[in-house]
Amino acid sequence: MRKTKIKPCSNLFVEELDSHFQAGHWRPKDIRTSQLLPASTAVLRRAATLPRESSASQLESEAASDGGRKVKSLILPSPTRRAWSGPEEDQEPAESSQTDEKRSKGSLAYYCPRMAPFVPPLVQQCVREVESRGLDTAEGIYRVSGRLQTVKGILEKFRKKKKLPDLAKVEDIHVVCGVMKDFLASLTDALIPVERRTRFVDAINSRREAQQTRSLLDAISDLPSSHRDTLAFVLRHLQRVAAAPRCKMDVLNLARVFSPTLIGYSMDAISLANRDEVTTQQQAVMEALLRLPADALLQFDRISVTNGNSELANTRG
Repeated sequence: MRKTKIKPCSNLFVEELDSHFQAGHWRPKDIRTSQLLPASTAVLRRAATLPRESSASQLESEAASDGGRKVKSLILPSPTRRAWSGPEEDQEPAESSQTDEKRSKGSLAYYCPRMAPFVPPLVQQCVREVESRGLDTAEGIYRVSGRLQTVKGILEKFRKKKKLPDLAKVEDIHVVCGVMKDFLASLTDALIPVERRTRFVDAINSRREAQQTRSLLDAISDLPSSHRDTLAFVLRHLQRVAAAPRCKMDVLNLARVFSPTLIGYSMDAISLANRDEVTTQQQAVMEALLRLPADALLQFDRISVTNGNSELANTRG
């Protein structure tokens, strides 16, 4: 049998493949030979079993000695050129796809759809249920606690099965409120991340109301896409809650309830001496956000919930 001379695997392939593992763009199960040029299947199978933290030298060593055989050189497109479609990327224009943040597990972006608007479907469903059957019937929305065991059970099942719960079957609307509050509180970063907190605090210190509004809207606009969209969506919902007489939850009450959940803070930076100051700042920022003109927030909130036609996208596991 005639032997075919095949070029050895280039360092470029090894470095590119390793960079994808390190960045979390691929998981072992995500590698498919259809995404690569023809190569030694033995090396590809081995690459698929390597952990993300595998070093380039390990990949290079194994690729260069595939049972004594050399493998064909591969060139993978760089993810920065968006010339490929991996499990964490979309080949859509930057303005309509989520490109400015990592979708690490437990982050807000992890639970958001791949395409705008970037609002977790679970949050959309909670808001829809509260507005359709809670605003005119329930007092103390988001202040009265639902059964904690039921709330935790719904969230645990949601995270385990990676499937939206049917909240329409949950009779107690306060349980639905608890699901949304606990979900937002469990994220690795608050809707206003701790590193963005100072900018919002500075914004509310503006003496002129018009300047304060402009500064807050600019701060929201500069948030990562999922945080920007979800914050605006939640704020407009809470404004409708505050405007519902039956709920008896004005802006001040909602600010007290949601400021610890929506506004990030560092536990290391909080002491007994400044704890009250931090709490006061959080509530002041939350109150100012809730008093923003609804029309101004509409530029960030592209989901219509008032007419009940909000579509829920599938969450990613």
